[in-house]
Amino acid sequence: MDQRFEFISPVLVSPVQQNVDRAAYVRERTENILRIVRNTPKGKLFLMPYNSCKHWILAVIDPWDDSVLYFNPPGNEPGDDFKDLIMMALND
Repeated sequence: MDQRFEFISPVLVSPVQQNVDRAAYVRERTENILRIVRNTPKGKLFLMPYNSCKHWILAVIDPWDDSVLYFNPPGNEPGDDFKDLIMMALND
């Protein structure tokens, strides 16, 4: 079972900081994800903790199905930065 999961460090996908080029920052974070998930064997899932600057959420990415499950303790929708990051990563 431990061969089925891989971890994506939150340092590589941290949310967009203020006073930076948001589009470039999201592209850079997307490239970090793609570098990890490219050429992965079918069935591998990626655990990606993400800090939205308010609290942590956990994304489980299945690149073969282009699907993401996210676990958000407060139960609200993830922010636009998280959504943009995931959408760009799955669409590349």
